[in-house]
Amino acid sequence: MKGLSVVIGTCMVWMMAPEMAIVEAESKTPIAVIDLTPRGLSAAEVGVLSDRLRVELMLTEQFDVMTRERMNRILEEHQFQLTGVCDNEICLVEVGRLIGVRKMVAGSVGRMGRLYSVSVWVVDVETGRMSQPLKEDYAGEQHAQEVGTKLPNPWGLYDMHGNVDEWCQDWYGAYSGGAQTDPQGPSSGAYRVIRGGSWYVNASRLRCANRGYYSPDARNFGIGFRLCKSP
Repeated sequence: MKGLSVVIGTCMVWMMAPEMAIVEAESKTPIAVIDLTPRGLSAAEVGVLSDRLRVELMLTEQFDVMTRERMNRILEEHQFQLTGVCDNEICLVEVGRLIGVRKMVAGSVGRMGRLYSVSVWVVDVETGRMSQPLKEDYAGEQHAQEVGTKLPNPWGLYDMHGNVDEWCQDWYGAYSGGAQTDPQGPSSGAYRVIRGGSWYVNASRLRCANRGYYSPDARNFGIGFRLCKSP
């Protein structure tokens, strides 16, 4: 799934410059994604690709990504109903102001055979400025593999790396300095840790030391959990 990652990676450059010239390292830009507009795709496929865009933004650790569920909940509280396609400056700025984010991402996706065509653009909520669309074509399958169909690791455990990220008990937060063994993280927080990497991320994210995070009330096509049975 390299193509979409290329689009998203380029999208990061567009979003960070020039209006976001200097951002504190600890600061994350509030951002939300409107589900991509389908061109001949099912709602399920579009939902998967839109969620992937949210995850990729989150994993950059530069953005505070609002979940679809939270965005819809806030819009409902304001009695605002999205009707039709919301991918222009006026609609995106209005939605962005209601939900309280600085950036809105929209786009479209179509498919011909196994080839997907993705176009993504970004709107600054304060200025109304829209980036030029970033376009990419790519081919690939859009699903995880059946559990246990690949070779196990040296300890006999299956799917520890790749396939889907796994929820962890730890809350996400900075570790204290110095060498540590099995650090537990903070006692509370807003995001739970995910580990292991999944079928749509780069190989570097499959490292044991790599951590991701996600809101514990969110659902995603690339995140699962491992069942354990006590002896």
